[in-house]
Amino acid sequence: HTEATLEFDGSAKPNPGNGGSGYVLYNGRGRVLESTSIEILECGVTNNQAEYAALVWGMECAIRYNIKSLLAKGDSELVIDQMNGYKNVNSERMKPLYTQ
Repeated sequence: HTEATLEFDGSAKPNPGNGGSGYVLYNGRGRVLESTSIEILECGVTNNQAEYAALVWGMECAIRYNIKSLLAKGDSELVIDQMNGYKNVNSERMKPLYTQ
């Protein structure tokens, strides 16, 4: 597997509050390589932190599969824009996840 697609999502309720994150990693033919969902019971997690957590865990999974080309898809415009360099990461809470 050298190409893959990663779909990721995360949320917190209330925001901030308890959250959840998940991802699905597909190979180049659209078959699921791995999928995971995680409950985040850390008090005060934000929607954006949950989104980033899903992205980071999914990218770590892609590394384990030795993926060389990864298309990441998510519904958080902020996270996507930050990963593409269109927006800066200003939140101190987000910087550690972003740098991962």
